[in-house]
Amino acid sequence: MPKYLTAALYKFVSLPDYKALQAPILAECQKHNIKGTLLLAEEGINGTIAGLPDDIRNVLDYLRQDPVFKHRFADLEHKESYADEHPFYRMKVKLKKEIVTMGVPSVNPNNTVGTYVKPEDWNALISDPDVVVLDTRNDYEVHIGTFKGAVDPKTTTFREFPKFVEQNLDKTKNKKVAMFCTGGIRCEKASSFMKEQGFEEVYHPVSYTHLDVYKRQHQQTMIINGIKIDDTFAEAFNMRGTRVLITAQNLKWAYHAANAMTGFATSVIGCGVEAGIERELSPEETPDGRPGVSILMFAMGSKVLMQQLETRMGQCILTCPTAAAFAGIESEDKINLGKHLRYFGDGYQTSKLINGIRYWRIPVMDGEFLTQETTGMVRAIGGGNFLILAISQPAALAAAEAAIEAMKQVPNVIMPFPGGVVRSGSKVGSKYPKMFASTNDAFCPTLKGIVNTELDDDIESAMEIVIDGLTFEDIAKSMRVGIEAICRLKNSGVKRISAGNYGGKLGPHLFRLHEILGHKS
Repeated sequence: MPKYLTAALYKFVSLPDYKALQAPILAECQKHNIKGTLLLAEEGINGTIAGLPDDIRNVLDYLRQDPVFKHRFADLEHKESYADEHPFYRMKVKLKKEIVTMGVPSVNPNNTVGTYVKPEDWNALISDPDVVVLDTRNDYEVHIGTFKGAVDPKTTTFREFPKFVEQNLDKTKNKKVAMFCTGGIRCEKASSFMKEQGFEEVYHPVSYTHLDVYKRQHQQTMIINGIKIDDTFAEAFNMRGTRVLITAQNLKWAYHAANAMTGFATSVIGCGVEAGIERELSPEETPDGRPGVSILMFAMGSKVLMQQLETRMGQCILTCPTAAAFAGIESEDKINLGKHLRYFGDGYQTSKLINGIRYWRIPVMDGEFLTQETTGMVRAIGGGNFLILAISQPAALAAAEAAIEAMKQVPNVIMPFPGGVVRSGSKVGSKYPKMFASTNDAFCPTLKGIVNTELDDDIESAMEIVIDGLTFEDIAKSMRVGIEAICRLKNSGVKRISAGNYGGKLGPHLFRLHEILGHKS
């Protein structure tokens, strides 16, 4: 049998402290006489190392288990090959801007990637005539062989891939894209780029490695103050979001207006929009020097968001005594706040342009209603979540209340359900064809023994907290703050924290609980 084991590995994972990891990794590799090259960047780790089999496995165990890495490499995958002679001369751990160079700083596979496809499902996918099959490898690799009908981007480096997409693919026509590469890393980054560009359905193969056996034998466990944190992730989806600042004569009436505007806005499934109060505003923070509140509103598309915002402005803010409304977010994309609402003034309305911003004064019975003409609209994320599994309903609710109080301090997020908590968590799909969501039976305590349950015998209640936010980082921070608040409780009755993992069916944004809790940004 060949003497030396080679391990090729990579993982996209947030490493804000990647520079500090260089020295300990290099020292561990040198300790075991490992040679090769590892790249570290803020987006993750990538490289190939070789050595005697036991030494390689010791280094891999070190990466996956040592506390210095805070569980961030716990599920690090690798691929193995053997050689009669050592393939490398020295060991290097390099610091880079990217672990695979694309040259587009905004692309982040830790936030968004395409949908993974199992090998047994790959042929059926690429046989679909509506699917564009894209080879993301460089030209010399494609020359060796490729899939029949695959598009060859004719790139000499991965840096050329974004330009190819820009010049050759149309997100309105090429709605399904299946891509492949050599080891998986370029697929993940390429799919993240394409999702960022607005391509809705992007697929790439998932690879099965020797880590499958390792995971079954050494599944990472995280326990905080007696509460087990499941090694899973929450799935979230793309949304459009906006912020509105509502002021009034006093906070009481600002809250009256805001509560009315954000009512019946828990879920896009039935409400069309998800909305909630973000925080209170002092007079020093508002355009008119009065107390107020900021609200966030999210929808699946810009058209729905526009319609909902104008309807709620007219029915909830215009009607509320002393209330006024202003833009709460700057963006190149604008949506109407009071632009059409001005017509309620029946020709008596007046406007004024101040520093390039148009305001409208609409005569009403208590005086005047003041509103800004437009507000900004941005890309956002909806559906971040975690599940609280407890020994009783009161225990689950008390833990949820503690989490919500802590999460309210995090800016740029809302928890849109009543009190921030939802008891009727749903799964994707149903036995009834017209239902695209139904009760999450795996987490229903009364169905234990009837369905394939996720609940242990001592768990009698599960509650969910759902988070919408302006960015991935905002949602991740709010989840961490909420979970940590629960874990600080004494004798809480909470046994586990889990998340809504739907196997990639719900959305492209993955919030991995262990990573969120393993380090603080």
